[in-house]
Amino acid sequence: MAREVDLAGPELNDLVAPLLLPDQDAVTLVAAHFLGGAGTLPDGTEWPNPFIGAPDDVRGLAEAIQPRFVAMLGQLAQRIEDAGASVDATDPGVLLVLAQCALLDVDLTGPAAEIVSGLNIWPPGSVDREAAAAGHLVTNTSRHGRDARFQVHLAAFAEAVAKRTGPAAIRPQYAGGQKRKTRGDTAQLRNALEVLVVKYQGLTVGELLSTVGGDDHPGLRDLRAALGWAPDFIPDQRRLERNWPKSRH
Repeated sequence: MAREVDLAGPELNDLVAPLLLPDQDAVTLVAAHFLGGAGTLPDGTEWPNPFIGAPDDVRGLAEAIQPRFVAMLGQLAQRIEDAGASVDATDPGVLLVLAQCALLDVDLTGPAAEIVSGLNIWPPGSVDREAAAAGHLVTNTSRHGRDARFQVHLAAFAEAVAKRTGPAAIRPQYAGGQKRKTRGDTAQLRNALEVLVVKYQGLTVGELLSTVGGDDHPGLRDLRAALGWAPDFIPDQRRLERNWPKSRH
């Protein structure tokens, strides 16, 4: 890895030199922005976009540099992976580390734990911020993060991001133990049927919809009048059955 980073370093430094990146914080924020991501600070705020408020010429320069910068990091990561290192060349977290290693004076001969402790790193997974802002949960995971424990933590983080940046969650229509409200027209139908079964003792839905001497059942005519239905309207049998008064016997 150290050899590949040393070889790629000069070209990457020349590429970003016009942006005048003075320190590790600047390198981290610019590299993260170019990679399409950001980290989250302990207070829940995200790493800032380093080009907000920058002059138009600087933003234009950054847009021109970004695709080449990302491509070069990807090629560097692929060469390291092809050489046998256990890295995921498609993982943005790997690319962020390589950007710092190539653009900063990082001693790659020391213990791995010490090298990592001095870098700004991303976990092997991410949350789609645009999806979260719309209230959806979309996550991406590199092959280094595909274990159950990490997936649980990533899912919890995605929920937190969606709650912080997205719209309010859609509550279940009948949440909170409240009784489901009956539609107004359904309530009117039930009330009219209550009156009907009192007037016509023993009346059934089948009888109501049948004809008597070639004419509609008088109860159906009463129901039409009570609910303002047309004189020839035939109600749906299944709807009548669902709302038919229960026997009190």
